[in-house]
Amino acid sequence: MTLAHGNLHALSAPREGDTLADLARSLHVSAADFEHAAEIARRFGFPLDPQIEALLPRPAG
Repeated sequence: MTLAHGNLHALSAPREGDTLADLARSLHVSAADFEHAAEIARRFGFPLDPQIEALLPRPAG
């Protein structure tokens, strides 16, 4: 999810046309889980993986 990750946390690149829901479903989690994790990472100042960030809704304000 974050730009810097260990080998155990790396995700495969989403395929063209994949949505956040597709990615979440492939990992047996919800899109809301991804959105929540991204919110936490952003609050702590961790840069997100650009491939995942592209699938996320833009943060408010």
